[in-house]
This record gives sequence, structure tokens and C-alpha cells, in this order.
Amino acid sequence: VAELERFLKSPKPVHQDPSFDLMRAKLYGFLEPPEKTLKYYQKETVPGLYARAIAYYRKNDFKKAFGVLDDLILKEPNNPYFYELKGQLFFETGGLKEAAENYQKAFELKSDSGLIALSYAQVLLEIGGKENASKAEELLHYVVQDDMDSTFGWQLLAKAYHAQKKSDRKSVV
Repeated sequence: VAELERFLKSPKPVHQDPSFDLMRAKLYGFLEPPEKTLKYYQKETVPGLYARAIAYYRKNDFKKAFGVLDDLILKEPNNPYFYELKGQLFFETGGLKEAAENYQKAFELKSDSGLIALSYAQVLLEIGGKENASKAEELLHYVVQDDMDSTFGWQLLAKAYHAQKKSDRKSVV
């Protein structure tokens, strides 16, 4: 949404805005059938590779998805969305440590993203431990302050409190 708002303020036409192309590729990759995405995005452009990585992920071809994401990160090492997607892939394939590393990098690059913070916190809580729960709590305070209606954010925040044995009202407030 923030990227779309920025785009609407930008004087660049749609066909000249790389961030719009990337957003469109992400939506296409997640909303269209993978075969259609792979057929539509055949060029080796950054948006094309991003859409293809998503299509491979949706086809459960994780080896290809990771390979394309690694190529994208080499091309644009400061793009948080590539690390975010890589974190999601690791998380969903059981690589919690690697997921946390990628979400951490994504959050370092885009610390104003509640969705990245939420995903990062979720992974930290899945890994477990008081230190991870404490870091998750910090991230989740940001998430719920930004979006008071984030039920998943509140649920994870309760989990973070529980993991740190913060159950009385004084330690929570």
C-alpha cells in the first residue's frame, strides 16, 4: 500500500516505474496460476525473475525458487522483498534458522514494514528461547502499534509474553 501511495505521488508513468513493475509481478505471481506466470514472465528482467521465483515456489519447486531468489539478491542486494520471500520459503520448508536470517535482513532494509516484522517475529517464536521471544516482543509492539486490529500480531505478542513468563499485568504494560 505504501509503495502504491508513493507511486501515485510520482510523476513517472506506470511503464517507467520499476517498483510498480515489481509490485505487479508479485501480484501476478501469487494470484495467477504458476504455469501462466511462467509463460507470461519469460524475460530475465528483475520483475520477471521475481514473478518466476514466486511461480516456482507455488509449484513447490523450491530448488528453482531458491536459485532464482539467489540470482535476484545478487542483482539487487538491498531489495528487502527478495529476502522476505526467501525467508517465507525457508519458513515453509522447515529452515527456521535460515528463515530468521532472511527476515532479519529484510527487516534491516525495510524496518517500517509491519508485515516483515510480523513474519520475522513469528519465525523467532517458532525457533524458541527467551532471547528470541524478547526480540519478537519488540517487533510485535511495533506491529500492533501500527495496526491495532492485527489479531495475528496480538496473538503472537501473547505468545512472546508467555515464552518470557510475563503473565502478570505489571510485566506486560
